[in-house]
Amino acid sequence: MRVELKEYKEQNRSMYVIYPAGERLSCYEKTMITVLRENDTREDIDRLCASKELEELVDSQRFVILFPNPIEGRWNYNLEESMQDDLNDIR
Repeated sequence: MRVELKEYKEQNRSMYVIYPAGERLSCYEKTMITVLRENDTREDIDRLCASKELEELVDSQRFVILFPNPIEGRWNYNLEESMQDDLNDIR
């Protein structure tokens, strides 16, 4: 299992991604899980990755787990017009 930070500057977005160990995945074999968090730090990702059970599950089932980072520490759940439509960004 490995963790990468992906940055999408044109959308003002970033996310941490947990990949299973081994070769690059094909689009036909991956299962993606998206987890929304209220912060953009790596600390909770590292704590999660310290779990041997999660590592075994990710590697054996070939999961990809996405942790998109909120903009300015929050998600636009109420679709406020003055904020970026970040929920649309992750669809």
